[in-house]
Amino acid sequence: MIVDVNVFNFTDITTALVSAQDGDVFNFFIINDINFSSVVLIQKNITINLINSSGSSSVTLAITSGGSFRHFSTLTNGSLTGVSMNVGVGIILDGGGTGGGILIFGSNCSLTLDGSTITNCRSSGKVAASWFRAILVEAV
Repeated sequence: MIVDVNVFNFTDITTALVSAQDGDVFNFFIINDINFSSVVLIQKNITINLINSSGSSSVTLAITSGGSFRHFSTLTNGSLTGVSMNVGVGIILDGGGTGGGILIFGSNCSLTLDGSTITNCRSSGKVAASWFRAILVEAV
């Protein structure tokens, strides 16, 4: 199923993913800057498309002050076998120097960064924007 969501706040993303089923495609149209209050946990084999729909050249998804979590993360047991994430033009993932980024752990998964930025991210006290295992990373 294709699910189109106009995203005005963090809850719009998390609420949409509650009913996710394997094979679903989520088109998140990011309308304005958003503060993440926790990680968005990806628990199914789905496609997530982050699309800048703000009307300006960029929109920021920021980790709130002191947050030490990633923006998006799959299950860490490697059980997922088909997660796809596409971060579109003008999307900025800003970890605020304390967290942020993307973790995708599984097989046959992909991440595409198309004119997007991942910045200011840390994991366990080390600089780490994103971590990928057994996936194809394509920057276009």
